[in-house]
Amino acid sequence: MSNDPIHERGQAMEDLFFKNVDDQLLAKMRSEMQSKEAKLALAHATGIQDDSLLNALLQLKISPETVVAISYIPLITVAWSDGVLDSNEQAAIERAMADEGVAKDSASFQLVQHWLRKKPPSDLVATWKSFVQTLKLRMDHAAFGQMRTHILDRSTRVAKSAGGFLGLGSKVSDSEQRVLDDLQRSL
Repeated sequence: MSNDPIHERGQAMEDLFFKNVDDQLLAKMRSEMQSKEAKLALAHATGIQDDSLLNALLQLKISPETVVAISYIPLITVAWSDGVLDSNEQAAIERAMADEGVAKDSASFQLVQHWLRKKPPSDLVATWKSFVQTLKLRMDHAAFGQMRTHILDRSTRVAKSAGGFLGLGSKVSDSEQRVLDDLQRSL
């Protein structure tokens, strides 16, 4: 070892430089790992395998929990179509969440519960439609078809849950049918 102060300072600066480079590389690796994990979680939650669509959703800060909540917007829209949320409609939506494994302590569940208590703004449906149109362009046709059928089936079950008078007549009201028709056109 040298007792040369200039050499020691030079070595210290070199060590600091490489430590900073190492820290930056480590931070980049962590970020890439987090991004990869987030993409895998989003793919699992949505069934979407299109890498560019997953990247676009992540750039929009759409998380797996957000996507789960977004998937209930059609059901919420049908339930609120006549301006009043019926207890049977609420139960049908909560049953759908339970059947699909949405945990009661999850952010998705809490957001849907908020929409069940307070009618969401109308621009939420417009945003959902835009989101679905993007998915339609980027998803595999068969996968999108399955998603479409799933959304329409769940929405129809909600519409039928409160309908009819004393068990007579159509179980789907006119306002609910208009929403179901609009959903079908959007999908």
